Amino acid sequence: MQTPSMRRSIDDYPFRETDYPPNYEDDELTPISWAVGIRTITPMLNRG
Repeated sequence: MQTPSMRRSIDDYPFRETDYPPNYEDDELTPISWAVGIRTITPMLNRG
């Protein structure tokens, strides 16, 4: 049994081509850290 590959951390970059949505344009994407995204959305989720 082969173990699937996994990233070392949530901040690994760059993403693989398969991580991007189909038919994306380079100027439509903003590379950010998942940690920044999680830190940003968590307060919004806790507002109730």
